[in-house]
Amino acid sequence: MKQRVVITGIGICSALGNDIETYWAALLAGQSGVKPLPELAPYKDPVVGGATPELPLLTSHRRQPDRMISLAHHAVQQAISMAQGLPQDTAVLWGTGYTTISTIEACYENWFTNGKVRADTVPACMPAAVLPHLCTVFDLHGPSTLISATCASGLQAIGIAADLIRAGAIETAVAGASDAPLTKGMYAAWKPLRVLATDLSDPNRACRPFSADRNGLVLAEGAGAFVLESLEHAQARKAPILAEIVASAATTASGSIVAPDLEHQTLTLTKALQRANMSIHDVDYINAHATGTKLGDAAEAATIKAVFGQRAQHVPISAIKGATGHAMGASSALEAIATILALRDQILPPTINWQAGDQDCDLDFVVEGARKQPINLAVKESFGFGGSNAVLVLRRWV
Repeated sequence: MKQRVVITGIGICSALGNDIETYWAALLAGQSGVKPLPELAPYKDPVVGGATPELPLLTSHRRQPDRMISLAHHAVQQAISMAQGLPQDTAVLWGTGYTTISTIEACYENWFTNGKVRADTVPACMPAAVLPHLCTVFDLHGPSTLISATCASGLQAIGIAADLIRAGAIETAVAGASDAPLTKGMYAAWKPLRVLATDLSDPNRACRPFSADRNGLVLAEGAGAFVLESLEHAQARKAPILAEIVASAATTASGSIVAPDLEHQTLTLTKALQRANMSIHDVDYINAHATGTKLGDAAEAATIKAVFGQRAQHVPISAIKGATGHAMGASSALEAIATILALRDQILPPTINWQAGDQDCDLDFVVEGARKQPINLAVKESFGFGGSNAVLVLRRWV
């Protein structure tokens, strides 16, 4: 018999706040964490991004770890505290799109400017450096794995952890994702792709998901952490239960690395609903990927229409990157947290900066502000570069 999987703890670092309730209050209020970041501009053009509020230093360490690891540390600490502790054999499945990019850039800069490198360069720059950090600090000794699937990294990490619990391979897991791509080199690398927001006259409105005047994405940093358990394990230790993970699905498209693939996005959403044994009529809410780009948002709206048919017009949809920015591999984790909180409180977060739809984006986007509405089953979508797609189906816990 397959195990049911529940979420017993969540933690966050985001442009809207570094704890769950601050983040949620700001999101429901329609606030934006996007702000000017002139220190990142290698050119003379303006730059905006979603930077997290200042994090406490990890004073127990001889040297501060990479920013991505620090974000993960603080988010996981919150999640484990909310879950009221975890056994030592807990697994860790962590997602990231750009790994230790700030440390890597600093090492290159140091080498090319003065010919020196840190003695701990190799372990500090390892893509999986976050895993031994989390396992050591939080005394977790189950299997650990790094998931790097671009923007879908967080959702894939959660989905794989849930599958392992469902199959009986593990009982508990810490899953989630973190990314800290707000560096000079990363900004310079993104600019030639021509997907960054170009209208920066009002930083708070730079990212406009699903709006007819959408003009690109805004880079951000962040981390979202989750404690997953089998229902039996959680109930036995009387842990708080936030929501149930009913099913997940992931696919990889072939072809263009950057262009959305409608066929595989549709397949991912369809598979997730099939694995959940749910129909389109059971879905009460969709939390979208929606980066604020012309092609990406249109493709996601087309995906929803292809799967839901006429019902697509009647399913409320939130897209929150206008508020948080695009935290790369961590974005789906931040948005999954928003979906869980929407199920908990029966209120849908708004899609800010939306002015009007176009013929491609003409669905029921939550644009009037936070919307109170009964929801039982929610879908979280993530569609990333490289054709990495993931969908999570979540159910309210009562």
